[in-house]
Amino acid sequence: MVRSPNAESAGPGARVEALFLQRIPLRDGTRLAANVFLPRERSGGVPAILEFTPYSRDTGSPEGVRFAAEGFAFVSVDCRGRGDSEGHFLGHHAGEADDGYDLVEWVAAQPWCNGDVAMFGGSYTGQNQWTTAAAHPPHLRTIIPAVASMGGLAPGAGGVPMDHQFTWGMLTAGKSLSLRFVAEVDMYIARLVEAFEAHESFRSLNERLGGPWGLPDEVNTTPQHAPWRPEWGPAEEGLPGIDMPVLEITGPYDLAVRGALEHHRRYCRARPADQRAQHHLILGPWEHGASFSGRPIAGDLDFGPAANVDMMQLAVDWYRWVMRGGDKPAFLTAPVHYYVAGAEEWRSAPDLDAVTAGTQSWFLVGHDGPHSAAHPGWLRPEPSDSPSFRFLCDPDERTTMQLEQRPNPSGQSHNPLMELPPNFHDLGAHLMGVDPTTPVFVASIDGFGAVYTSARLAEPLELAGEPQLDAWIVLDQPDADLCALLYELRVDGSRILLSPAVQRLRHRDPSQGVQLMVPGEPTLVQFRNFHWFARRLAAGSRLQLALRHTGSLRMDRNHHTGRPDGFETPDDVRVATVDVLHSGEHRSVLHLPLAAVAG
Repeated sequence: MVRSPNAESAGPGARVEALFLQRIPLRDGTRLAANVFLPRERSGGVPAILEFTPYSRDTGSPEGVRFAAEGFAFVSVDCRGRGDSEGHFLGHHAGEADDGYDLVEWVAAQPWCNGDVAMFGGSYTGQNQWTTAAAHPPHLRTIIPAVASMGGLAPGAGGVPMDHQFTWGMLTAGKSLSLRFVAEVDMYIARLVEAFEAHESFRSLNERLGGPWGLPDEVNTTPQHAPWRPEWGPAEEGLPGIDMPVLEITGPYDLAVRGALEHHRRYCRARPADQRAQHHLILGPWEHGASFSGRPIAGDLDFGPAANVDMMQLAVDWYRWVMRGGDKPAFLTAPVHYYVAGAEEWRSAPDLDAVTAGTQSWFLVGHDGPHSAAHPGWLRPEPSDSPSFRFLCDPDERTTMQLEQRPNPSGQSHNPLMELPPNFHDLGAHLMGVDPTTPVFVASIDGFGAVYTSARLAEPLELAGEPQLDAWIVLDQPDADLCALLYELRVDGSRILLSPAVQRLRHRDPSQGVQLMVPGEPTLVQFRNFHWFARRLAAGSRLQLALRHTGSLRMDRNHHTGRPDGFETPDDVRVATVDVLHSGEHRSVLHLPLAAVAG
């Protein structure tokens, strides 16, 4: 018998059939477009997995083939107003809860589905899983919200408007996905430079970038200082009723980690631990776009072999366990599973708080004379009265914006998020945890920030959690923007970003609304929006903290007048003088999260 070689090499797609451009009716008569992937060999209905996305249902085809080959139906849907779907795109809006509910129930009713429906996806489609689950569709059995964004929190925490909503709006405006348009980085940066030179607020960007981009003005320009915007996320009152297995995925190099952990904490507050026995959180060393590939790389950081987890297989095993009676994935040994970089190993904990054993205080210490990256102050474990450090926040300072126009010599070829320029220095992206090994935002700080460095560590130091910085500041203007960058400074002189934070000082306490600084008055500014991280610092390394002016093309400039955000005028640009205090009752302190002992 002659056997065709093609029969031997058939891939998983040979076991799959597809239903193209299905029309799914919603309660208001709007019809959404879907592609459906089904196991070719099936008897009756099978469990189904749903993702609805603004990034084109076609992008879900590889996952559709994978899941269908494993015996599941997979339904990839264009969000309302996107792709071939009817209606107006809702964006980060709780109104998508109704759409998600209707989609789940439509899928459950199809003859190829056995009535059990799960959800899948990351970033935007991580958030809309939470939004849908909070609406309690009866046939929803589980969700896997990966790197789940939360509108109004990340990026942009700290009250400094960033350009992310513009680039994301460019990507998702209209019906088609504008990948190539957004990829024209030189054109985009040139428009940002023009706005910078003209002292324009981000309110001008829609016009400069050829918009409008289909997003409401408040999405683009409202300072995102609140923990979340209620209209942009799952209904608070719906969270206690999410009674199903939930698998969350994020990590320190995920630019949406603040939002993903806010989702996690809100859910944990709504449902006590004894009511969420099958709830798991994975914090891995992956970038935003690698949540399901598990690629063990973040910028130029390569992690150990243990970080190389097949996350798609984990998702398959999770769905098989929840909906088909299979074994629970062996990887999930505890409610929280997190990767400790440096140690290059996974750890487990009963909850997120248990990852951190306590805090260690490091006092900021100044010295007489000029200070710079080459002549830093100190981080010391004991308090010490010392001179204050002074630096400037100058809206016309061009060092950072010039760096952001130069290609990054690391030559990164991958892009952690499709709308971020991958090959340029970028302080805005650095503040999201992207490009964690660049030294330029410390090396270029002279006169526009303060640097503090510890003595060499006598032994390894394990940290896990979110740092906090209590900085006593005297400002001579009503407002300024500051960012804090915490690094491991290694023996070879290289840096690894541990955790970033950014703060518009008028929004330093979200619970109090807008609070302008009183010029000349010492004021405690508490940075409480650092990224979560877990790392073992090597013996011989140093801690390094940079507190600096922003000055980024990708962050709306603060003219320091105290006027409402976005309404400062080009003819009133003020230089702000910042004094960081180090003495007496005004000692500035960095609080580091100590990792729980491995056990």
